[in-house]
Amino acid sequence: MPNSTQDPFVAWIQQRLPDAHDIQVTPFRAASSGQSNETKLFDLTYRMPELKTEGLVLRRAPGGRGLFPEYDLDMQVGVMRALAATRVPVPVVRWYEPDNAVLGAPFVVMEFIDGAIPSDLPPGFHGHGLFFDAPIERRQTMWYAVMQRMVELHALNWRVLGLPQLPGIGDTMQESMASHLALFERWLKWADLGALPLIEQGLQWLRDTPPQASRLSLLWGDARPGNVIFREHRAVAVLDWELATIGRPEFDLFYLIYQAEVTAERDGQPRRAGMPDRNDTLKKYSQLAGRKLEDLVHAEMFALVRLAVMIALGVRAAINDRQSRAYLEDNVVMRSLRSLLAMAATQRRST
Repeated sequence: MPNSTQDPFVAWIQQRLPDAHDIQVTPFRAASSGQSNETKLFDLTYRMPELKTEGLVLRRAPGGRGLFPEYDLDMQVGVMRALAATRVPVPVVRWYEPDNAVLGAPFVVMEFIDGAIPSDLPPGFHGHGLFFDAPIERRQTMWYAVMQRMVELHALNWRVLGLPQLPGIGDTMQESMASHLALFERWLKWADLGALPLIEQGLQWLRDTPPQASRLSLLWGDARPGNVIFREHRAVAVLDWELATIGRPEFDLFYLIYQAEVTAERDGQPRRAGMPDRNDTLKKYSQLAGRKLEDLVHAEMFALVRLAVMIALGVRAAINDRQSRAYLEDNVVMRSLRSLLAMAATQRRST
């Protein structure tokens, strides 16, 4: 976002602070994470009547070739506002502008939260930065802090939060699943990458296999360390709600597990020592949530299919030079999906 946009932006802020004088905005600074949006940091100074300086964050909807067919910033703002009064810490939304006229795309201004964010930039959080530099014990603590925020989110009564319309909303698990599958199919049709037989097999399995569970929760949708602000070892804010959905809590959990594997493989980095593995993560979540996890095969299949579809969208958008068609055919998600489908088929034949 060029800093030449700051004059109309300052005028826009003046309309929101009509009693302020001497409004100044520092040049926009790049954030350390985010691929499907444009996120900038800046400082706002004004008198009203005393001198005030605030650290703020501007997130603008992407222009041009985005990762998804549409980018619903209005939905993200609605989720953050709905969560503002809950235990789940989210950035405070100061202002939201749905019109393109000011900065060329809708945008939201949020209060800056002091802390550190694991970088999404290569070599990823396995290869540098907060998790890489932390002692083993602190690394584990931060991973479990992410999970604690997930547990708090999943425990909310989402039906009374005043949420915007989200994928997966339904009165029953069947309605929720149908909504998700229709969304994946629409994404794949839009990506227009030709035949993807393994993903189609996963989709068909999900169509044919209803989950043996009934718990629906508000899901983060993009659960990963790079979407958390840490202060020391504490998760002080949960970021990036563009993939928020309604679904089974276990979906978020498997997404967290596999997203860490995707990041390590994509950036050619070994998984950091001390990072809890799959079994430890599942066990810890069950302890934190105070309940037994349900129908893990279905939850894992859903998470893998969803991640595979998202990788296909990344290949279409060519968001980095590692995400090629060859990568789409052979990555940790596709290999895991192939293995899980084979295991599920064997189990079905034996029953």
